[in-house]
Amino acid sequence: MKIISENIKIKNINTFATEYIENELKKMKLDTVRWAVVDVKEDFFTICVSHVII
Repeated sequence: MKIISENIKIKNINTFATEYIENELKKMKLDTVRWAVVDVKEDFFTICVSHVII
């Protein structure tokens, strides 16, 4: 088991909510350890996410 961190982009729906980000990460089937918003653009959020890989 390893934990890796990577930046991913998620569509910006112009209403920021923690639940929205967490639901999008679940849709990607990531075993998330932690995440943080590192950039916001008009069309997308850039999220730095650490997740478990096997």
